[in-house]
Amino acid sequence: MKSGIGLGKSHKSIAMNILDHEMKIILEKLAMEDGKGGDGFKDKKENLALDIVSAHRTPPLLAQIQIPGKLGAVNEFPNALLGFQKLVIAPAQKVFRTELVNSLANDQYNGTLTLTPEDFLLRTILDDTDMKALDTISRMRETQAEAQESGRDPKDGLKD
Repeated sequence: MKSGIGLGKSHKSIAMNILDHEMKIILEKLAMEDGKGGDGFKDKKENLALDIVSAHRTPPLLAQIQIPGKLGAVNEFPNALLGFQKLVIAPAQKVFRTELVNSLANDQYNGTLTLTPEDFLLRTILDDTDMKALDTISRMRETQAEAQESGRDPKDGLKD
């Protein structure tokens, strides 16, 4: 039943073997898309996706939502990643780290644990990301596969 939940799984068929003959099945059609540009769910799908990522403060590109126009410009992904880390993730990590340091690294409260504040340094997504290579890939005029075939390494930066 749950395999049909979600925007990308609409219009799926399902076959079920129900053993209880007394069970009553009710099928409610919530909306139909006629493909004629009506006021169906299809028209609202993109706006709903943007509302969801906005509520979670996630840049649309990080949620794999493509936006045409100026927002789809070069270097958008590295900037979105950096901004999301600095503005959303880092403050949350600071709260968690502060609580861990104040409790588990505090000799008054941790019993005999030998933990220090350095034991609670949290990693970021930027620690494992080569931002220079990511910036290069976002600005290249060829695909990454084409660049690799020609022996080009994104870590070397852009061509002159």
